[in-house]
Amino acid sequence: MTAETESLLARIAELTDRLDLLEERESRRGNNQEPHTVSRRGMLRYAAVGAGAAIAGSVVATTHPAAADTGDNFVLGVTNDADATTFLLGSGITDAVLNVDTGGQATTVAIDAYSLDSPAISGTAQTTGSGLQGTSSAGIGVVGISTTGAGVRGTSDSSSGVIAESVTYVGLTVSTTSGPVAILATNQTGDGTTAVIRATHDGSGSVIEATSSAGNAVTATADAGVAVQAESATGVGVSGTSGSAIGVTGTSGSNVGVLGTTTTGKAGVEGVSTTSSVGVYGSSSGTGTALFGRGFGTGRAVAGYISNVSSASACIYGNTLGTGAGVEGKSLNGRGAQFTGKLAQVRLVPGALSTRPNGGARGDLYCDAGGRLWFCKGSVGWVQIG
Repeated sequence: MTAETESLLARIAELTDRLDLLEERESRRGNNQEPHTVSRRGMLRYAAVGAGAAIAGSVVATTHPAAADTGDNFVLGVTNDADATTFLLGSGITDAVLNVDTGGQATTVAIDAYSLDSPAISGTAQTTGSGLQGTSSAGIGVVGISTTGAGVRGTSDSSSGVIAESVTYVGLTVSTTSGPVAILATNQTGDGTTAVIRATHDGSGSVIEATSSAGNAVTATADAGVAVQAESATGVGVSGTSGSAIGVTGTSGSNVGVLGTTTTGKAGVEGVSTTSSVGVYGSSSGTGTALFGRGFGTGRAVAGYISNVSSASACIYGNTLGTGAGVEGKSLNGRGAQFTGKLAQVRLVPGALSTRPNGGARGDLYCDAGGRLWFCKGSVGWVQIG
C-alpha cells in the first residue's frame, strides 16, 4: 500500500466523521425532508466513489476539479458559474441561514462579492429581522465595493435594512476618494417621524464615521421625516470634521436645517475652536438673522461665558459696517439693557471729537476726547451733563 493510498483512506475516514456530524444536524431539523436531500448511505456511496476515483486518478494522472455549472452541486475551491439565481432557504432556522467563518485567518475576507452594475449583496428581511448584518470584534463588519452600483444594499419591510455593530470600534465607516458623496440616503415616502439615517450609541465612540477627500461625507434628504438622527448616551451624536470645507451642513426648504436637542443639561449644539477660528458661525445674505436664540422657558435665549480669568476679551461682541447699532436690546415689559460690573456698570469710550457732535438723535450719549459727557435732546440740541 503506497503512502498516497494511505492518505486517501485517511481522508475517507475524515469524511465519514463529517457525515456523522451532518446526520446529527439533520436529525435536529426533524423528519421533514428538504428537496434534493441525499441520505447518509448515498453520501457515503458518493464519498466512496469519489475516493476510488481519486485513487484511480492518482495512478493515471493528476487532474484538476471541474467548475460547477447550473444545476450542479456547489464545489469548494473552484469557480461556480450559474445562469440563474441560487436561493438558500432556512425554514424553521432561528440562527443565520448562511454562516461563513475565516477560521481565524486575520487577513482573510469572509465573503467577497463583486458586481459590475447591480448590488453585489442584497439582503431582504420581510418581518422583524435584519436584511444584512455584519459583526466584527475589532475590524470592519461589512465592506462593500462597486464600480457603478451600490456596494452594500439592505432593505426591510419593518426593521433596519442594514445594521452595523462593533464592540470596540466604529459601527459604520464609509469613505470616498473621488465620489461626490460617501453616504447617500433618501426618503420620499416618510411619515414625518421616521429618520432616513438613524444611529444610536451607548458607548463613547462614533456611531457613524464617514470621510471624503472631495465631496460630502454624508448626504441625507427626506421629504417628510428627519434626514439624519443620531443619538448617543455619553458621546457625541453627530461629529463633522473637514480639512478645508464645512464639517456639518444642514439645508431645509421650509424648516430647520440642523436641529440639536438635549434633555440632560448639556448643549443641544456645541461648537468648539482651539485656534483663532470661530466655534459656531452663522451667516445670512437676506433679511433673516444670522444667529438666533429662542427660549420657551425661564432661561436665557443667548448667553456667553468666558471661564479664563486672565482673559480681557469681551464676552459678547457686536460689530457692523453699516449705520445700525453694534448691539441692540429690546424688552416689551422690562428694560432694554442691564449691566453689572465690578469696575463700572457701563463705560463710554471717549470719541475723537473735542466737543459734542454737530448732529444727533434724541437720547444719544457722547463722551468727547476731553472726557466731557453730552446728552442729545433732539431738536433742542446737546447739553453737557458731566
